[in-house]
Amino acid sequence: MSRNWTKIDKSPEIYLYEPNQKIGEEIITKTKRRINQNFFRKIVLSNYNENCAICSLNHVSLLVASHIIPWSKNKETRLNPHNGICLCSIHDKAFDQGLISFDEEFKVIISPQIHKIKNNAINNYFINFNHREINCPRKFYPSSDFLSYHRNRIFLKSS
Repeated sequence: MSRNWTKIDKSPEIYLYEPNQKIGEEIITKTKRRINQNFFRKIVLSNYNENCAICSLNHVSLLVASHIIPWSKNKETRLNPHNGICLCSIHDKAFDQGLISFDEEFKVIISPQIHKIKNNAINNYFINFNHREINCPRKFYPSSDFLSYHRNRIFLKSS
């Protein structure tokens, strides 16, 4: 397959990939939609009183019903509320990337990858929460087996 590259300014390193499309045009695509994902979201957010389990952010549009075992990895755990934890968008992204996880006592653990970065934002959003217990859910605690899976298969332990 040949690729068409279009230079977008005088700078030699800035290009747009243009697969037979005009720049700035739109196309219609098909996407997959997760069935009952909204149900899972409602249960998980309600379970944490619509607060991030780590930082307590309580703006619903910034909260995610995060899967401990990813949706794509285990069909049986997809809608299990014990596989969900309410996280704000930044903590959800870090959790999905293995930059944070939770230990057996529901305390935040921070990857060495994060510890290498030295700036105030990292301190405020991550380091300050290291070894702190999560906000307790009302009913459905995260499964210790699911958390173990995350720590062993997703969490980045080495630098």
